[in-house]
Amino acid sequence: MKNIYLFTLFVGFISFSAFGQKKGCNNPMSNFAFQQKFKNIQRQFNEANKLKTALRLVRNNCLTSAQVKEVALLFQTDDSRITFAQSAYLKTYDRNAFHHVYDAFTRFRNVAKTHEAIMQLRGGNSGGGGSGFIGELSFPSWQYPGISNYKGRTNCGQYLNNIGFTNYARQINQQKNVNNRYQRAWQIMTTNCMTTAQAMKFVSLIREDNQRLELLKGAFKGIYDVENYSSASVALTNYNNQQSFDRFLKDKTGVSNNEPSCLATDTEFNQIFSQIRQERFRSDKLNKAKTIFKIKKKCFTVVQIRKVIKELTFDQLEFAKFSYDYAHKPDDHYLLESSLRSYFDKQRFMKFLADKHK
Repeated sequence: MKNIYLFTLFVGFISFSAFGQKKGCNNPMSNFAFQQKFKNIQRQFNEANKLKTALRLVRNNCLTSAQVKEVALLFQTDDSRITFAQSAYLKTYDRNAFHHVYDAFTRFRNVAKTHEAIMQLRGGNSGGGGSGFIGELSFPSWQYPGISNYKGRTNCGQYLNNIGFTNYARQINQQKNVNNRYQRAWQIMTTNCMTTAQAMKFVSLIREDNQRLELLKGAFKGIYDVENYSSASVALTNYNNQQSFDRFLKDKTGVSNNEPSCLATDTEFNQIFSQIRQERFRSDKLNKAKTIFKIKKKCFTVVQIRKVIKELTFDQLEFAKFSYDYAHKPDDHYLLESSLRSYFDKQRFMKFLADKHK
């Protein structure tokens, strides 16, 4: 079943592979020439410059699907990947293999969005019953742990790629009967290697809290980023189930999810943010924000810090730098770049982060 979705997509690409194949893309770049261009994109200081340089590359050259995927992986956001993939498609030599590019995306809905655009480019359609993409699916806005820098314990080798995950999520979501949905989820989650984020998204498709708990326990042996798995407790709303999951993890890993955390709760943050907003003058807002962060001795998520930055219209860069020492996940602090209005502030911020990680 794992390959059905991929096969369907592959057949779809094959059927259109002749479309435009001779339109200026019969001679893909050599690997040597590509690597020179690739390094030039890699050296660009921020996302905007990377995208601009990458678009110039596909405008003037023909690439293989593997080369397109390499470039797509350089971007920090799926928005950039969508723009690049759409521009690169008609300049890709082996378009029948373009589905491999989708592995570079972090969210399946962005894969669907890109595929829709590509289908329009080649004169097709999304094939309501054919392509198998599930743009109608949505997941809760939980904090999903990333794995880009994960170096902890693993329970398995190769976790599901985005296409495989999307296919399985679709299969679960298509089940109308509650028990059938649970049974399909159980089959998928106990026979595949997946990330904590993927497991969280799978169980979000299940309504019963007790069933979610059983699925999370059953999936443990196939979780790639084991040390992130305690984050999955957010999927459980029943307190007894949360405690049961915590005991289960402690038994399996020796780590308890109840250990004190520096992370500010939503209630705590909302109180802090309300006090910041009450200040009328820009300097007072900035000073209040800094003072409270210091006094509270808490750490904050990217989402929370971004909200403060948007409130500080003229002091965004200063607070973005200041908040680094209060970040729950400092390695994700680069995501705040998009919150800064000034192009030069974005550059200064990324340089600040680069210096922090030297």
